[in-house]
Amino acid sequence: MKKSFPEKTLSILLSILMLMYGGYLIFIYFSGKVQLLIHPDYAFLTLISGVTLLALGVAGLAAVTTQKKFRSERIHGGTKGELLIIIITIVGALLIQPAPLSTSTAMVRKSGLNDDAGISRRVEPVARFIINSENRRLIEWVNLFNQDPDPAQYEGQKAKVSGFVLKDEDLPQDYFMIARFILSCCAADARPIGIPVRFDPSTQTFENDQWIELTGEFFTSELDGESIPAIELANYENIPVPENPYANL
Repeated sequence: MKKSFPEKTLSILLSILMLMYGGYLIFIYFSGKVQLLIHPDYAFLTLISGVTLLALGVAGLAAVTTQKKFRSERIHGGTKGELLIIIITIVGALLIQPAPLSTSTAMVRKSGLNDDAGISRRVEPVARFIINSENRRLIEWVNLFNQDPDPAQYEGQKAKVSGFVLKDEDLPQDYFMIARFILSCCAADARPIGIPVRFDPSTQTFENDQWIELTGEFFTSELDGESIPAIELANYENIPVPENPYANL
């Protein structure tokens, strides 16, 4: 039979947990790390949740010090094991700083790569006939391919895009994907988009998660028995990881 904490002890622990979790939410909001975890439309709700949890934690400690008891019977349902799991989770969140999603996540979620990228929020309509094609962002190219997948439409067009290197084992040795994630709600639903890039492995080397800005020209590539637009790499430069690494924000 599971043993529960005495009511007063449990009330104190729950109040402390609310203070810790509320403090964490406020910290990631003001540190700017929240944009790595959640869509900007919901960022302010994170701050509100943090402030609410802090208020509840303070109220809980105040109730204990004045000998007031929680009326909810649920307070008796907590067990040492359940509280320990919650504590470990919160402490882990405080110690492990949020980081941009990596190629390991992209490889897990690559099924349906680029499918329906246009439904992602905050994507402006793609201008098909743009004076300078190098002004298109990665997600705009991907949306354009979804609208018109014929690679002949893009041959010879110049591209200038940035993202991280994704070396997919299904690609030939002289190819990698220039990729980014798009976000609908939070990092849990982020999915990758990308464009194949052909390079010269005898003179150039790339590593997974390497952030670059590249220039090149589109050509028709035959990959997995399918004709698709790909970029012939001309030049590139290493860039730092953007503060906001998502393609559609």
